[in-house]
Amino acid sequence: MKEEDNVSIVFDAGKEAGVPAAENHIEITRGLFEEGRLVLVNQNYRKSVMKLACVLVVIMIGTAVWMIATGGSLFYLAGELVFVAALLIWLLVVLPRTGGKRKYQAMVQSSGSTPVRTTRFYKDHFVVESETGKKTKFQYSDIEKVSESRHLWVLRCKGKAGVLLKKDGFVQGSMDTVKELVEFR
Repeated sequence: MKEEDNVSIVFDAGKEAGVPAAENHIEITRGLFEEGRLVLVNQNYRKSVMKLACVLVVIMIGTAVWMIATGGSLFYLAGELVFVAALLIWLLVVLPRTGGKRKYQAMVQSSGSTPVRTTRFYKDHFVVESETGKKTKFQYSDIEKVSESRHLWVLRCKGKAGVLLKKDGFVQGSMDTVKELVEFR
């Protein structure tokens, strides 16, 4: 056993003790990956970018007031506005899309095919198993938030780990069963 990121325990493939209360299978296509990534990333990332935007707007207003008071060029202010707009577009649109694309490609390359995950929920923990047999164990106390999107349930865990559960991927139990297990912790 080795500890990874102080969040979960990675261990060799083997039989888990007990019968799972719920089991979910998902084939992580590019579309599902993007859907899950948007649920995980957008909340905190967009808040950070909006804080940055507020700071930039305050600086721009201060610069505009100073330039008007000292008779400065409004052409400079227009250039500053274009620069700030381009920066925000890059931070909100371009950077998230390219980062997600690279992460998905890395997942596909490490497995050699479309990633597949099986998540089994036991009485006091849950285990995510990849198509390669790698298992990662999480405690229910690791779950910080449960979010829902069109096709997925997304479990945000400590350390920014995200576990994707396909809504129609439960072969045993249901999301209600999972929510009950999480709420008891």
